Amino acid sequence: MPLPNALPTPDKANIYEQLSSIKVEDLTRSQLDVIRNPLFLNNTSEDVLRRINLIGQTSNQMSNSGPIPGASRIQGVTRTSDGTSTILKPEEGEVYQVTAADITSIGGGVRFKFQLFRDATSQVIEIKDQSVTSSTDPVDFTTVPLIIDSEVYLRVNISAIGVGETGSVNVGFVRLR
Repeated sequence: MPLPNALPTPDKANIYEQLSSIKVEDLTRSQLDVIRNPLFLNNTSEDVLRRINLIGQTSNQMSNSGPIPGASRIQGVTRTSDGTSTILKPEEGEVYQVTAADITSIGGGVRFKFQLFRDATSQVIEIKDQSVTSSTDPVDFTTVPLIIDSEVYLRVNISAIGVGETGSVNVGFVRLR
């Protein structure tokens, strides 16, 4: 059922003309953004904004109710020398929440410093500092929801790695938007 009194009518709506050759399951966030980004937030865009919301929710590119189904992932980082690595930097428009994490040391003691990092200003917030010796330990991020996006994302500094030692981290994420 079309939106009541929507203009233009669905058969003349530019959004449907632009997306008509794309199956719902194949629509990407960047394709949706091509339609969304040039819009102004005014009364003449209201019907297009409703259509974008409908298409975004149908294609699992947007959510109004929490995590997007089928959009969970586990991202890992392994280092054999001291250094900092990005765990996950979402694409523009994406938002993720950390759900779980573990750290592993093979061959000796390794220190893991989890950081929120902001590209634009090179600001760093240390959010967790944990060490492990020749085992795997869980990392507790449950004190506050840890949300990341393309501007502020998750990194880890892995240090005190000696010859023949390896440090690795696995982090679970669920996409919220």
